[in-house]
Amino acid sequence: MARSITGMVCLWALFWASASFATQENPGVALFAEQRPFEMVITADFRQLLRRSGWSEGDWYDAIIEVAANGGERRRLKARMSVRTGFRTRNDNCSFPQFFVDFSETDTTGTVFEGQKILPMTSHCRASARYSRYVHREMIAYRIYNLLSPKSLQVRTANVTYKRSDKASVLTTRQAFFVEHFDDLAARLEATRVNPELFHPLAGEPFEMGVLELFQFMIGNTDFSTAFQHNVLLIQQPGESITAVPFDFDFSGLVNANYAKPASQFKTRSVRTRIYRGWCRSEADLQRVIDHFQAKKPEIFALLDGVDWIDAAVRADMRRYLESFYSVIDSPKELDQQIRSKCGRGTPVKPEE
Repeated sequence: MARSITGMVCLWALFWASASFATQENPGVALFAEQRPFEMVITADFRQLLRRSGWSEGDWYDAIIEVAANGGERRRLKARMSVRTGFRTRNDNCSFPQFFVDFSETDTTGTVFEGQKILPMTSHCRASARYSRYVHREMIAYRIYNLLSPKSLQVRTANVTYKRSDKASVLTTRQAFFVEHFDDLAARLEATRVNPELFHPLAGEPFEMGVLELFQFMIGNTDFSTAFQHNVLLIQQPGESITAVPFDFDFSGLVNANYAKPASQFKTRSVRTRIYRGWCRSEADLQRVIDHFQAKKPEIFALLDGVDWIDAAVRADMRRYLESFYSVIDSPKELDQQIRSKCGRGTPVKPEE
């Protein structure tokens, strides 16, 4: 783990000037009300948390999280942390895990975490700078979907300084991002989480499902299955059809992580190669979805221009990749070849593990 730090100064006053905090009447909105990164320090037993043999979900460790409060003063919040298991913590894929952070037993009033209980946190995986770029890219994927659908998970970036609790030393400072908890998303949308044994995507609301499927093509992601709820959350609002909310985009071409490999069923060598995994719908439904993406194009590219804390070369690469998507839906020939002729029919097939 690299221990050299660049720019560790925590600008608490600057953070307070730019942040919007929740009120007692509207808790839980502070974290996602602002988009620029905020400063935080996590002190925990990283000697254990970074020990691979102890990476088992459900083991919780005490932590102290320092953030700015309403008046600009530093607040020390008691919290707990647990390693999020999965691909990134298997087979030596990562040396630094992702976490769940639990604030349920502490008073977060007046801080950016007001109203939050448990939050998933996506960290940098390894010390190399390329892994920080993956964090940035995946965060942007979430925010693009925020522009395309209100039924999407909110995210927020933080500049995180990690400290060991057993010694007065800093491990590293890296950017990470927090993702809205599934239960909070459902509550915000006044929806219920559902878990049918099998959900056929054609049973969902055509426009919403079409947006999700074209978005996954847009970012070059095949690592999902709406039918089998792989990297997809199903929710249902009263009187409405079941709909889906995607998450986990690190295997997408937009992120282009070095550990990401396409499933063998697709017979491609790179996740940058787009494969449409949407279902065949009426021409009117498909056109409505395409028109929606065209209308959102200025906002999507404005989003890239606005995240000036992300390296310019990373933003330029993401822009080129997204422009190649628009070149497909702008071309009747490419639209036929890459989308209309590739859409799914029949019974969903369970994806490879």
